[in-house]
Amino acid sequence: MKFPHCRARREIIVVLLPLLGLLAGLGLALSIRRQLYRDPHGWRRPYFPGLLLFELLVIVPSGIYLFMRYPAWSMLYWFSPADIPSWYAYAVPFGSALAAAFGMYLGAGLAGSRRVGLLKLAIVLSLIAVGLVFVLWGDRFCRLSSGVDWQEAPLVLTTELGILFAYLLPVILGGWFFLVILFSMEGRKIQRAAAILNLQSQESCSLPLPTTPAPYPNTPAPKNPPTTSAAGEK
Repeated sequence: MKFPHCRARREIIVVLLPLLGLLAGLGLALSIRRQLYRDPHGWRRPYFPGLLLFELLVIVPSGIYLFMRYPAWSMLYWFSPADIPSWYAYAVPFGSALAAAFGMYLGAGLAGSRRVGLLKLAIVLSLIAVGLVFVLWGDRFCRLSSGVDWQEAPLVLTTELGILFAYLLPVILGGWFFLVILFSMEGRKIQRAAAILNLQSQESCSLPLPTTPAPYPNTPAPKNPPTTSAAGEK
């Protein structure tokens, strides 16, 4: 069934999920900036595997389920569910994982070169892009339809998808914030340990060198023994 009120071109695909993945990668790169100051390549282990596990265990299964269960809503009713290829249900969620990996790579490069301002600017631009998606197509996002006109469909919060959101959103946001807090705490510990070592090294350099006292300070120095000449020996 075609959607009569749909004016978007068929080539348009959902960009919200990859944008959120990109934002997740950039945010985690910002949280490990202290570690990257000491080692610009330290994002590869264990932070990058942690991000990929979060994407593959939480985001990708959730995205696949939403695409399989609510295909028209997942594509914001840009074309009929009958026209949506089955591989879309896997391509877009895995695209989110790839976007998150790219966000971590880009953010780690900026933080490792101490260009944190550019990293924060990239995060702000990603947030603006996500906001634009909701501003431009928020009316489609808030309606749930399985094959009828989306403008007459019920609101998402009044359907089973609203109940699913009540479960998924705390899991997704809680998991991401857990990684951010965990990585940030580790960075503070590393920074604190480095500051303590630096202070100890400065104190050791400022102390005077110890002098070795004489073994017997009250003992007079021995006199030179008399020397005999060769003539005296004769």
